Amino acid sequence: LDLERVYKPKLPNCIARLSRLRYLGLRWTYLESLPSSISKLLKLQTLDLKHTYSTYLNLEDGTQTLVLE
Repeated sequence: LDLERVYKPKLPNCIARLSRLRYLGLRWTYLESLPSSISKLLKLQTLDLKHTYSTYLNLEDGTQTLVLE
């Protein structure tokens, strides 16, 4: 799921229903927070936050790659 350049994406808690999601791209966004349910995306391999402003980041086991720059 690529949300690159979406100004202020709001990720709902129901994002955890995307159980097969492997890639979540949030490059160039003004993301204010990540829902805690992000940790339930057990197949998530890449959470791309390159050039992203985030005030709160909560990650748990299961995410293999985190891209920050």
